[in-house]
Amino acid sequence: MPQHILAVRPNNIAFGDAIADREARALWDIWLKNPTSDVPLVEIAQIYIEQGHSEQAIPLLEEALRLHPEASDSRVVLATTLQKQPAADMARVFRLLRDAVSIDPQNDSAHLALGYAYQDMTNTAKAVESFKLALANTTNPQTMVSAHLGLASVYQVVGAPEQAQDSLASADRILPGIVDLLHDRENHNAVLNQTPGPVYVGPLREGDPSATHPALRERLSRINEQIRKIEGSP
Repeated sequence: MPQHILAVRPNNIAFGDAIADREARALWDIWLKNPTSDVPLVEIAQIYIEQGHSEQAIPLLEEALRLHPEASDSRVVLATTLQKQPAADMARVFRLLRDAVSIDPQNDSAHLALGYAYQDMTNTAKAVESFKLALANTTNPQTMVSAHLGLASVYQVVGAPEQAQDSLASADRILPGIVDLLHDRENHNAVLNQTPGPVYVGPLREGDPSATHPALRERLSRINEQIRKIEGSP
């Protein structure tokens, strides 16, 4: 077994959740019995991501793709995990996501992730196109809400307030209350003296200034946890 995989086995990860620890170890044992299967590795990686160990998830996802090169969903998970790392290799992120769409043109998660990636790179036209493709290829309420919120954020950036409001309203019809949650987060960011701007739809990023403001961190974390559950993001 490669050393870089052994280095990130569950025994070497400091879990803050005993249940997650047990689940990861059980999945590892399953994989050891069938080391040609990519599924346990992806599931362990997702546990790592949920527990705040996204960097350690990357080697597992890469190994999963080596075992199953045609896996579209694994590409999406790896791409979105890489995107959240400091100094993310966006060329690799886009390559993985475009390959995911090429393998499965109806992969709504891939289109959604491409929308966020284009949004991060301020390619608003491509972001809108990708969010709309996510909507066209899904009946999943979580994906629909995320895509509508992504569109709203892009429309705010390009100065299309009516379209932004329409997208927000669409998201709120699917999941009443989500817009209020986002406004709560935006208000807390304003208290932290961040530069005003469109709401970023997604989990807190590395280096978020809330980490330096303990009085707000717990509330902000709760808001983001609710948003993560709604969006189904890692």
